[in-house]
Amino acid sequence: MAPTCTETGLTEGKHCSVCNTILVKQNVVSAKGHTEVIDKAVAPTCTETGLTEGKHCSVCNTILVKQNVVSAKGHTEVIDPAVEATCTETGLTEGKHCSVCNAVLVAQTVVKAKGHTEVIDKAVAPTCTETGLTEGKHCSVCNAILVAQTVVEAKGHTEVIDKAVAPTCTETGLTEGKHCSVCNAVLVAQTVVEAKGHTEVIDKAVAPTCTETGLTEGKHCSVCNTILVKQTVVSAKGHTEVIDKAVAPTCTETGLTEGKHCSVCNTILIKQTVVPATGHTEVIDKAVAPTCTETGLTEGKHCSVCNTVLVSQTVVKAKGHTEVIDKAVAPTCTETGLTEGKHCSVCNTILVKQTVVSAKGHTEVIDKAVAPTCTETGLTEGKHCSVCNTILVKQNVVSAKGHTEVIDKAVAPTCTETGLTEGKHCSVCNAILVAQTVVKAKGHTEVIDKAVAPTCTKTGLTEGKHCSVCNTILVKQTVVSATGHTEVIDKAVAPTCTETGLTEGKHCSVCSTVLVEQYVVKAKGHVEVVDEEVEATCTETGLTEGKHCSVCSVVIIAQEVVPVIEHVFGEWQVTVEPTVTENGEEQRHCENCEFVETRVVPAKGYPMGDINKDEKVNVMDVFYARLVAAKLIETTEEQIALGDVDGDVKITAIDANIIRKFVIKMIDKFPVDR
Repeated sequence: MAPTCTETGLTEGKHCSVCNTILVKQNVVSAKGHTEVIDKAVAPTCTETGLTEGKHCSVCNTILVKQNVVSAKGHTEVIDPAVEATCTETGLTEGKHCSVCNAVLVAQTVVKAKGHTEVIDKAVAPTCTETGLTEGKHCSVCNAILVAQTVVEAKGHTEVIDKAVAPTCTETGLTEGKHCSVCNAVLVAQTVVEAKGHTEVIDKAVAPTCTETGLTEGKHCSVCNTILVKQTVVSAKGHTEVIDKAVAPTCTETGLTEGKHCSVCNTILIKQTVVPATGHTEVIDKAVAPTCTETGLTEGKHCSVCNTVLVSQTVVKAKGHTEVIDKAVAPTCTETGLTEGKHCSVCNTILVKQTVVSAKGHTEVIDKAVAPTCTETGLTEGKHCSVCNTILVKQNVVSAKGHTEVIDKAVAPTCTETGLTEGKHCSVCNAILVAQTVVKAKGHTEVIDKAVAPTCTKTGLTEGKHCSVCNTILVKQTVVSATGHTEVIDKAVAPTCTETGLTEGKHCSVCSTVLVEQYVVKAKGHVEVVDEEVEATCTETGLTEGKHCSVCSVVIIAQEVVPVIEHVFGEWQVTVEPTVTENGEEQRHCENCEFVETRVVPAKGYPMGDINKDEKVNVMDVFYARLVAAKLIETTEEQIALGDVDGDVKITAIDANIIRKFVIKMIDKFPVDR
């Protein structure tokens, strides 16, 4: 019996079917255990639920770790801002989409272009020196010009003579001048003829600026301030417009649109805006074959706009000369000879120069006439030199009857095969008319095939070589195995009261591929504890009830300070009675605490009218007042204050009479009392 993942098995055994004797004992075979396979986690999307990572046995399909459903995340709503329609461009209403899956939640609809809002640009009448403008029109929203204003020429001055004024002793005069009757511009300035007594001061001219008016030079008398030459206003010059040229963007540098500024005051009239860089325009730089003495170049690339080198051309070494011997030429009767020399068969550069050998003079020989045949030309009788074969009497050729010339085409050499130059032969007799010479094979143009480093999941390649002309592989690239992931554990993060945590995960430290995804663990939430209320008293502040978290100590509901409550006092009780000359004291107690408030009870003082200070007003005080009024006795200031019942700051018979009336109860109080 074969073992399963969880059940033991038995080896084969034997027994007797008659007596049941065990002939070969069966042994227990251990259960195999589960073959664990990870069921990968499925990340939830905006609208689809996901699954946590699970495990099952690949043999018996028993679920070892159940996969739990992870709720769909829901859309992350992002507002697509409305685009306002312009005069000529359509706009868009506000919309919404999900920033995660890009699902359109509220579609944006097109808003029609508004069309221009036409405004009339009023005509400007020309003046004597300033041009005017015709009426025009523009859009008040986008400033597009709908009807352009054209310039109206200036009218020119209307000249008027300013009569001369003769000077007097005290008044300055003026020479004859001229001005324009329309704009009052001074055409010929009147100059001041000095008065006999003024001290002339020049009022300096003020130069006008682009936006500010100026003044012409004037004069006045520093003594009497009489204006001798009036300063006239010079109109502001207006901006001197200069175009800030547009800067074309290059492959790598941004450009600028055309702008304008004032060359005088540097005010920006039209701001320049940035134009994005254009990017490189790639052009192939053809390879240059090396010669005998000159190096060549491999194929490269550059930008046709800015000439930036994108792929550099590398130098190919010069081939060196192919030496050929220029044979010596023996001198003839009439022709000089040459010594042996050398040259390059490829570029014809002379390596060893041939020198001239003097001519020997002719040795005459008769050349018999030769009859022409079908294929050979004939010759008339002639003469030649037996040494140099120079023709002294030319033999005339009798044309051959039949050579048909055929061109033997040139064959271009390849990397490994030689070529041939163009030649000629006769198609009838096969005579070679122009021999074809061999052109050497060019040899391979070697290019390095760069090595490709392997990654965690992809194989690489070793460095190789091939010919850039015929593509023959010179050094084959071999495959380098992928390196495999370098596993790093992403530690689990425990959740806190307010912050979510993470499960343990794994990633590759080389390529950052997530091998085991980390899942968010929900925040635990605060463990709420009540901070009890503290009642305020007469002397101590209190606190309202609050709450805090017993785990992280965050205050959930802050306790607020309750102010000290006011004392609740009983009635004032006199504790020390005041006398005529001594202050007394009284106290009151708080009903809620032991606080006692104390205050002074002022001394009673002598009653008004008690001049003799016996603490009562009677006939003796009337008598005393009369004595004081008659100046029969001296008194103190305090006695005067007690006896001055009418308030005139002295004791008189009137005061004595008033005190008498008080004593006999004709009045119940004095006119003046303390």
